[in-house]
Amino acid sequence: MIYGSIMKEKQVTDRVSITTSIILCIAPICLIAAIAESAENPPSYQQYGLYKIPASGPASQAFIQSGAIKVQPVSVDDVNESFSNIDDLAWLKPHARHNQAIFLGENHYYKYISNLRNRIFFAINQWDYYPTIVLEGKFSASAYAEHFLSIQDEQKAADFAKKLSERQSDYNLLMQVYRWNRLHPEKPLRVAYSDIEHGCNSDSLIKYLQKADPNYNPDMSNCNYQKFKSLYPELKERIAQTKAKGIVWPYPTTTADYYAAVLENLLDAYKYYSVNDSTRLIYRQKAIVRNLTDDRFLGRYINKGKFMLHGGAYHMDKSNNCPDGDNFMREGSFFEHEYSNTKGKTYSIRLTAVEYSLGAMADVNLSLYNHRGGGYGAIFRKLQGAYKAGAIEKNDSVANKPIQLEEEIFAALAANLNSKCLRVVNINWGDINTTSQSMPQLNLYIKVAQREFEKFDTFLFIPRSPILELMPK
Repeated sequence: MIYGSIMKEKQVTDRVSITTSIILCIAPICLIAAIAESAENPPSYQQYGLYKIPASGPASQAFIQSGAIKVQPVSVDDVNESFSNIDDLAWLKPHARHNQAIFLGENHYYKYISNLRNRIFFAINQWDYYPTIVLEGKFSASAYAEHFLSIQDEQKAADFAKKLSERQSDYNLLMQVYRWNRLHPEKPLRVAYSDIEHGCNSDSLIKYLQKADPNYNPDMSNCNYQKFKSLYPELKERIAQTKAKGIVWPYPTTTADYYAAVLENLLDAYKYYSVNDSTRLIYRQKAIVRNLTDDRFLGRYINKGKFMLHGGAYHMDKSNNCPDGDNFMREGSFFEHEYSNTKGKTYSIRLTAVEYSLGAMADVNLSLYNHRGGGYGAIFRKLQGAYKAGAIEKNDSVANKPIQLEEEIFAALAANLNSKCLRVVNINWGDINTTSQSMPQLNLYIKVAQREFEKFDTFLFIPRSPILELMPK
């Protein structure tokens, strides 16, 4: 009312100064009040679309107490210097000996999953021989990884591995393989990559062609599928001409045949990115299966011995057996049901983690670090935003999506074992269904969960893990 009377009695020129004075007087009081309220009520992680595994409720306790789920603890440590910390993986030994391929299907960006991958790879190579591990990365990196293993000076090799790696865990694996090969020359290992050329970077290919013709400089700006497809015959011919001149660049492993394969993989990448819906996955999957089995790509390794694949859980699902040779949509199904060398001789492991913590990545500037794709960046920025606002601490664990009942159950089981990871040894679905009869609202949920578990031979569950650490640019 006072403010209203003042405004009525004064001229327009006075209104501005009086209003400003009142605002300036009130603003500090409001700011102090807001700060005090913020201190008393810091922002919640939930405001950032983050979640935490709840305490075990009545539903999860009913399933736990039924005894239908048998589990055992598994370490989340990376492999040690002597490759000897594998006793808790002994359950895998008969499967490694019996099969031709082992699949690790994960949900992405968890440090402990990568640690387990490393230990599993070196464990199976002590019990048997799986010379090749194939990761979900650009095929073109395979020749660089091959060259890396040939570098004699360990410091130079380490420097090369840092340039090759986007993540600390990838660097660790490369250096572990490097060390293994020097300790076990009778069983050399290799790291390879099977995906399309995400990002469609053709710089190295053009530089290679310029070794034969320094003036060759095709316009690659604003390149799309149609433009690259029109350039494809010319690029292919120039690779053949460069090969005829005996040019190999920049390493002995990056030959003309290598660049011909990269060219084909680039075309598939452009094709993949030319489609904006889920059907584009067809192009990616056809390329991945070709990259794994064609001798011009990785087939010269895959066709001659056992191997391990590590990638997203979608890729390693082997439960579907499609008619008419259509199993290419999932590598797991393709190798389990269709590929003659591995048909019926595969073992798939689902690696599931739930909550992330920022840990060593909490205060980094993401633009100064290597990372591929938008998935990592989106999750990291959400966590770091919550951290900078005081909603979480750097070592607090939070999930990026709502918690499912089975995650609550397994987290409680892991807590009972005082373990950071557990393996699901067995689930008696008969007992599960009997228990769920008293909770009819869960019947459909249980059926869906059972179908998911049947996609893999075994499950490893990690309630909480630091997010993957990236390598600086």
